Amino acid sequence: MVRVTRSSAQQTNNVKETVPVEQTLEAGGVEETTPIGPRDDFGVGSATSAVALDKGSLTLPTSMASGRVTKDVLGGLDRNGSGRGLNNGSGHLASARGRIAASAWDHPEQIVGRLTQTPAGGGRGNSVYRCGPSNMLAQAVMNGPDATARFLRRTAEQTPDSRLSAAEKTELRGIADAVQNRTATFEQLSRAQGLLYQAGNSRTDVVDACNQAVRTGRLSAAERRQVDGFRTSLQNGGSMTTQDGATLSRLLTKAFGQQVTVRGYDDPQHPGDASRRFVGVEVGGALRRTDRSGFGDDELRRLGTLGGAGGRDVRMDQTSLRQLLDGMQPGESATIRVSGDDSGSQADHFVTIGRRPDGTAYLYNPDPGRGDFTLFTGGRGREQPQSFLDQLQRYEDRTVVDGDGDTPNAVVSTYP
Repeated sequence: MVRVTRSSAQQTNNVKETVPVEQTLEAGGVEETTPIGPRDDFGVGSATSAVALDKGSLTLPTSMASGRVTKDVLGGLDRNGSGRGLNNGSGHLASARGRIAASAWDHPEQIVGRLTQTPAGGGRGNSVYRCGPSNMLAQAVMNGPDATARFLRRTAEQTPDSRLSAAEKTELRGIADAVQNRTATFEQLSRAQGLLYQAGNSRTDVVDACNQAVRTGRLSAAERRQVDGFRTSLQNGGSMTTQDGATLSRLLTKAFGQQVTVRGYDDPQHPGDASRRFVGVEVGGALRRTDRSGFGDDELRRLGTLGGAGGRDVRMDQTSLRQLLDGMQPGESATIRVSGDDSGSQADHFVTIGRRPDGTAYLYNPDPGRGDFTLFTGGRGREQPQSFLDQLQRYEDRTVVDGDGDTPNAVVSTYP
């Protein structure tokens, strides 16, 4: 995890300023309609760089048709593996649009293979930053409409009012009803991704908060200088004590007119290690929508808890992706932080390795880069077709070490 808030993620997390490409529709998949105990030393370090692991040879998909998007079905599910939603371009691949056929919920790969974090028509709101919650929604969908509806309803019930308004909670419950009734649209699922992002988004970047605070007009010149001093120190990798956090919390609370708390957080992989702690800021409602960075591991884990998805951590510095898959039970799925493409050096993008309730293995990427599939499915047992293993290796090669020298953990979830 990047140890000074998430300002580096703001620069690297899936931001591709290009025109999105919409996916073509697969026969029978959809029906087209009109789009409807803080410690005394926080142990802060800049640590914005990452180290790539030693990568072996990369095996690309065996078939890539020309054109904007291919139908890209490579073979039978159990015999040869099957890829859906291939991105042949350099921009974001957008979701399909329109109502989802009721029968597709019995074959959720028809839905998830056409569902990315970019809505049909192009990115809006927080779409660039929501790979984490988009993975969790896709995992729920792969477990069926009932599991998806329960996840959405429970999230609406358990999310604090500061993150989702009463109207937004009602909207999320309405999407859950549409999913359970098999009348949902791709537009509704895209909207659910955005609402899940809001529900799980518990922190905004400290440096960003400082930048906004000095422009509110509520601070004196001396107070603005204090805030600027903290901001400069953090940007330069300086440390922050508990007293510093309390002082900055008071200044930001005055600037924003609501409670703001700056404190230290444990690195999930090294709880209790003061040298690994990072500074975060918790802000109520108003700043919720100004957060422009991807989820941290802790936020992803808490979103699963809100939605009733039980979770456990797996240390990926001791486990390969193949070993992770072999250890998963039917219905389990693991969210893993990797590099967003083959040349990346930061673990800034979430993808999923999972098994459907019938045991079918799958890989999901909510923002596939050029040459990546949105969804790739394999076999039901331990033995997997070579095409699926090639795809698994593709993401193994994108496993990188964080700026603090760690390999990110995987979060394994179940959707009852």
